[in-house]
Amino acid sequence: MLQDNTNKIICDSTISEEDSAELIEPIHQELIQVNKTKKPKIPAQMYTPSIVGTSLFIFYACTMYLLPGYLAYLVASLVAPVLLRILLIIPLVLLAGNGLLLMGYLGHDGIHFNLHRNRVVSVIIGCFFSSSIIGYLEMGFATTHWNHHRYTNQNLDPDVAHFSKFNNFWMRLLFARITLNLIFFKDTLKMALVQPLPYLYKLPFQPQTLSLLSWLNIGFSLVWLSLYIKLTIDNPLLGLTSIALPGLVVLTGSGFVPYLQHSGTSEGFLHNARTLTSPIWTILTFGGNYHLEHHMYPNVPIYRLPYLHRCLKEQKLYEQDKEIFISRNFLSSLLYALLNYPQGSAEIKVD
Repeated sequence: MLQDNTNKIICDSTISEEDSAELIEPIHQELIQVNKTKKPKIPAQMYTPSIVGTSLFIFYACTMYLLPGYLAYLVASLVAPVLLRILLIIPLVLLAGNGLLLMGYLGHDGIHFNLHRNRVVSVIIGCFFSSSIIGYLEMGFATTHWNHHRYTNQNLDPDVAHFSKFNNFWMRLLFARITLNLIFFKDTLKMALVQPLPYLYKLPFQPQTLSLLSWLNIGFSLVWLSLYIKLTIDNPLLGLTSIALPGLVVLTGSGFVPYLQHSGTSEGFLHNARTLTSPIWTILTFGGNYHLEHHMYPNVPIYRLPYLHRCLKEQKLYEQDKEIFISRNFLSSLLYALLNYPQGSAEIKVD
């Protein structure tokens, strides 16, 4: 079954239904005892990945990416005033970029083993779809992300070291994602070559398995890149409106996501992440906006997080602490992207 000694984790690639209830694993444990609030138990079936749920997630992300992108191409092809076409293309490109970001969310759920009960299969699915984002390698993200969960908002959290450097709007827009993607590329290459990484927490696979998964991730990226190049050569306008512009949206806009999720938060259970409950965020992220719940229960698939939030609300968990970071307003929540990472200058409570 599972054996954890921090530096070496040995596990089966499949998860039994009995074990799924205990998948608040050591590799994902948060420092719950910072306050006295007890972490509620939730039904075991909440942890078990659903083939239907995963399929819907994949369909939703692909549709959100491909449909607006192709519509942007059709609008660009119209015989109409340039200004009118630009005004129509902008929202379509933004939606396509959000869909491409959801492809990255598939990778995120994959490395949390939330896409399939077989861990290796879950990672492979996530790596394939997230590789549609040019320059982004999921395996490199996974190494930092597991440490982020283990040490959220603490000195050992890699995200604190990375994102605290970008302290204004333009740096976050232009450099945050590019910088992190370069780090993910280097870490993926190191794993592929079976070289050590500078993180305390390790992914629960043998080095040879990590190497294989890393090479697969690189291979998937090359496949997507080759497809993009072929489509762009055959139809430059399609390449511009459906591939390049949505990719640019992700490369810039996704740099704000960690700040929305963690800026102005603190440490410990219920305090180290933010949930954005606006239905607009739920539509855009397929449930990924419930980030506080994700940090409490990282092995619950993304599409179950809204339901998990309702369950915890019925148990009055959020009433036990008045400094929980939950925001209900879509427009005002955008301001969190401008706060310091992770510690904010102002006290923020449930609104």
